[in-house]
Amino acid sequence: MNEQPTTATPEAFHITDEAGANWYARKLAGFEAERARVTAQAAKIKAQLDADEKSLKDRFEAEAREWARAELDRRYKGRRRSLALLQGTFAFRAVPATLRVDDVAAALSTAATLGAVKVDAAAYRAAAVEAQKTTGELLPGVVIVPERESFGVTFGKDSHDSGGKEDANQ
Repeated sequence: MNEQPTTATPEAFHITDEAGANWYARKLAGFEAERARVTAQAAKIKAQLDADEKSLKDRFEAEAREWARAELDRRYKGRRRSLALLQGTFAFRAVPATLRVDDVAAALSTAATLGAVKVDAAAYRAAAVEAQKTTGELLPGVVIVPERESFGVTFGKDSHDSGGKEDANQ
């Protein structure tokens, strides 16, 4: 009979002390650091690919467009607007006319007189706080609310503040 040698199996690891807890935290930190390195590396690779693509388009897109248009005319007598190739499809499409805002200040002024502007109060408040900190001046429509005390009662996860919602908007 051929007997297998017996090997002692290591005892399963458990976190039972500070050293074990530190090992666990160190492993988690290592995963986080590796994730950050991979994300940074991927961002660099993506930026390089974007730059390479832009360079290639700048160099060859006009030629590809011209060739595709001539090829569509040759093959299909202009009846088709796309040309299927082995590596992709060259396609032309009509883009409908549209409006583009050229002067944002003038457009906003007109929109405000028409009542077509929705003000983002939180963004305006943040801008007003920043302006007050840097210049000491208040933006139009903003007042200083003096410091006051608020009282609240907490029950488990729910919080009831006697100040209500108006505290967040001031």
